[in-house]
Amino acid sequence: MDLKGETLSPLRQARHNMRGRMNGLKLCVSALPTCDTPAETLEFLDHIEQATDKVVIALDEYEKLLEQEG
Repeated sequence: MDLKGETLSPLRQARHNMRGRMNGLKLCVSALPTCDTPAETLEFLDHIEQATDKVVIALDEYEKLLEQEG
């Protein structure tokens, strides 16, 4: 559903999910310069790796829907 309470099409929902995953990835990357310890840096690098995996999954889902559309 979007903010107006309308149900999104599967393609639009997949695109929305992909953008959300990309924003999460960008957020993790932007936090790297603020890390004070090597342990904190490693934690954010782990978050970046996880976010990247989620982006790939979201992209795969989006591509499947595009193929189904035509």
